Amino acid sequence: MDADPMFWNAGAGDFRLRPGSPCIDAGTDHQLLGGRDLRGRRRTQFGGTALVPDIGAHEFSIVTLQLGDAPSDAKLTWSSVAEATFDVYWSYDLATWYPAALGVASAGDTTTSWVDDGTGGTLFSPWLVRQRFYRLVELP
Repeated sequence: MDADPMFWNAGAGDFRLRPGSPCIDAGTDHQLLGGRDLRGRRRTQFGGTALVPDIGAHEFSIVTLQLGDAPSDAKLTWSSVAEATFDVYWSYDLATWYPAALGVASAGDTTTSWVDDGTGGTLFSPWLVRQRFYRLVELP
């Protein structure tokens, strides 16, 4: 490939792929690479066009945070595969993490979403707090 791979910051050693990179979903047989990338993520994730590996050491994944259906909700969306299960954690300071939703089943081979509406593990609507951070963990 002779196109710019669109790394985040190659000069600083950050070789993650930016959205729109021609390397996303452009790889082939992941058996030669192993099942995980350098960060431990699945080698095959939905990057926006197909469920095939990327070219490079880091697999691109979609993670977005946007308003939910109600203006007081936050909707978290991420790349997934059909057989995966995830735990979602939240923090107000990045030091202490609390379970928000455990055992979230994948919605399929593209993306999975979860809505923080203040019920369950987060206790308060995102609208009522100054800041909230989220962490996704794929269960083995």
